[in-house]
Parts: sequence; C-alpha cells; structure tokens
Amino acid sequence: MQLYKIIDKLEEIIPIKGTEQFPKTLVTGNLDKDIKKIGIALDFLSSTLKVAKKESCDLLLVHHGPPNYEPFGSAITQRKIELAKKLNIAVYTLPFCLDVSPFGSNTNILKLLSFEGKSVPVKFQGGIVNNCAFR
Repeated sequence: MQLYKIIDKLEEIIPIKGTEQFPKTLVTGNLDKDIKKIGIALDFLSSTLKVAKKESCDLLLVHHGPPNYEPFGSAITQRKIELAKKLNIAVYTLPFCLDVSPFGSNTNILKLLSFEGKSVPVKFQGGIVNNCAFR
C-alpha cells in the first residue's frame, strides 16, 4: 500500500480534535512509497530506526518525534532524519491524538489493567490531550 493511503487511513481513524497544536507529521518519506511492513515505536531514536531496518520495515510510526518532542532544526533530529533516509524508512509521528484515540495507548493500558469506568478529559494548553479513567 502506498504511504499516502496509509496516512489517509490513519488520519481518518485517529481523532485530532483538541490536539491540533500537536500535529501528526510525515518526518521523512516519499508519499508514493510502497509500504509492505510497518514498525511502531514510542520514540524517534537511531536505535528504533536500526531495529526497523533489521525487521525490514518500510515505515516507522512513532509517538514521540518531531516537531512535537524535538525541533526539526536540531542537529540530533537532523542526524536521525538522515539515518532514516539512508535506511530508506519513512517516519510518521502520531503524538497526543494517539493517546486519546478509542483504541490508543492510554485506553488499552487501562483495559489491560481492568480499569474502566468514568472517563475524564485532561486539558493541556487549551486542548484535550488525554482521557483518564477512574474506577
């Protein structure tokens, strides 16, 4: 499947309402690239890129990455972007919108721990970025 189709699908199923100040971002990659294998990582690190390459991933979805957790212009970020290009891995960030997704990280952790009940939105810089469940 081409990268742009994957991104379109992600943007369709993962809500961004209230998290617009933390945009989903294509860090590097050609939108027409054919994606056969996807890796998912918490952080945009050189080590996660190397593991993605070892596992033959064409796309790495990361939760923490530029521009939300590190500036595009920093030397460290630029080195990681260059490594991703060298390894021919597209990188797409899914920040806070993944947290609040009905099937996102926070929801699934709470379900795994059998904590379901009242959901309370938590605000950050004017937008809802998290739903905390209390039992």
